[in-house]
Amino acid sequence: MDKKQESYTVKEGTTYLDEQLFHDYHAQPSGHEFENLKSISLPSTLKAIGRDAFYWSEITSITIPAGVTSIDAYAFENCFHLTSVISEVEEPFTFGENAFSNISSDCILTVPLGKRDAYIAAGWTEVVFGGGIYEKATFTAKSYSIQYGSAIPALGYNVTGGPALGTPQLSTTATSASPVGTYPITISKGTVSNYGPTFVNGTLTITKAPLTITASSYTIEQGQPLPSFAVSYSGFKNGQTNAVLSKQPSITCSATSSSAPGTYDIIVSGATAGNYEISYVKGTLTITRPTHIELADGQTYSIAEDMDMEQITYSRTYKNTNWQAWYVPFEVELTSDLLSRFSFAKYAGTYVDENSDPSFFITIARLKAGDKLKANTPYFVQAKTASNTAQVISVANTTLKPAQETGFDMYSAEQKVSIRGVYSAKTATAGDCDWYAYGGGSYFKATAGAVLNPYRVYLTITERDDNPYGTSEAPNEIKVKLLGDDGATIIEEVQGAEEIQDAQIYDLSGRRIMKDKLDKGIYIIKGKKVLVK
Repeated sequence: MDKKQESYTVKEGTTYLDEQLFHDYHAQPSGHEFENLKSISLPSTLKAIGRDAFYWSEITSITIPAGVTSIDAYAFENCFHLTSVISEVEEPFTFGENAFSNISSDCILTVPLGKRDAYIAAGWTEVVFGGGIYEKATFTAKSYSIQYGSAIPALGYNVTGGPALGTPQLSTTATSASPVGTYPITISKGTVSNYGPTFVNGTLTITKAPLTITASSYTIEQGQPLPSFAVSYSGFKNGQTNAVLSKQPSITCSATSSSAPGTYDIIVSGATAGNYEISYVKGTLTITRPTHIELADGQTYSIAEDMDMEQITYSRTYKNTNWQAWYVPFEVELTSDLLSRFSFAKYAGTYVDENSDPSFFITIARLKAGDKLKANTPYFVQAKTASNTAQVISVANTTLKPAQETGFDMYSAEQKVSIRGVYSAKTATAGDCDWYAYGGGSYFKATAGAVLNPYRVYLTITERDDNPYGTSEAPNEIKVKLLGDDGATIIEEVQGAEEIQDAQIYDLSGRRIMKDKLDKGIYIIKGKKVLVK
């Protein structure tokens, strides 16, 4: 053996170390001394360490294999530089007299995990090992849980056993942009110099970040179009927007533009995203009673209840100065100013003129200042001037009525005329062509596909239940006459009944009157208004 070597490995298979085998050459000269031995590796087959085996040697550390069952007296006495003893023995025994006397006062004893108390009970105490008695060090990386998009925390570790000699290295592949999942936190030796340390990895769990989707709230007046519902987002990470959602949210509301005043929930739901836990905040749609409404000719009106209005405007484009159908959901008082721009008339009656072709007439009577046009009632209107721009009628402090298809009935001698108004378009079908639409001064029977615009009036003709003259064929055209404005309808005085002897007579409501029932009054005779005295 080379007496000058500083380290030595005992041959595998060796079971016993002879007495004084590795003692210091200067202290105890013999044939087996090691002059500069600082460290030694013992085999796993070793069972016993003999008396004075390392007496006064220069070794600084020693690892005792797990199979050793005895250490004889003075085996490590006066090993002044011995600062670390690592024992792998699971069942500690009592060592021989002064086996570890006069070793370094800072010497640390490291024992298997969970065996510290057993070693102390066997005499391996801190009186002998002044640096302390520790179990074998285990370095365990701490585990963490963060939300998606959060910064990676400062990685740490815990040590059991110990003490920790040096600092382990910690790392993870996760970043703040990593998707939801579990990532390892790897712990490795770093600068740790403990004997046989154990390293236990940790985990970094990235959970979904909270994302709140909030429905916006709105306020509209009843009858106004619903707004385009929108949402706002709170919680996106890494500069992301709703484009990252795998499914965009849906927005629903039970209200319609004609819903009654009140508050309605705006519900947002259905969004999905892999890295976000989504919650929703509903919005509200508040529908108030309107104070002003604009009705445009040709647009459907469907308000469901009466409402006091501060202002109503109705606009309509008149392309000519012919009489037109009038049907609106509000009351209008005729003023001089209004009558300077428009003429209004009401239905007066219906009659048959056998001397005219077509023979069916509806009469209308002009209205004057101070008269009131009722809501949901058919009338006639005539623009004094025509243009291709909308003419506006404004009404203040009135009531907006529900949309209804209402009207009244008139009678000729043989037929019943039902007059109705509409606020939505009416289209004739092949099986529904028995109504008449007004245009060009006359009512014409609708054909399949014909469309009646909103704010218009139509009529139907059926035979009277009490018709004494038999079945009458419905006309194809019905002419309208304005009483008092046509020479054919002026009042003529009649002195005697002989002049109406052969004529058919109707009252102003279109009812046929028998000659023997004729009283004083105004009648329609041969298409003319006649005063009978």
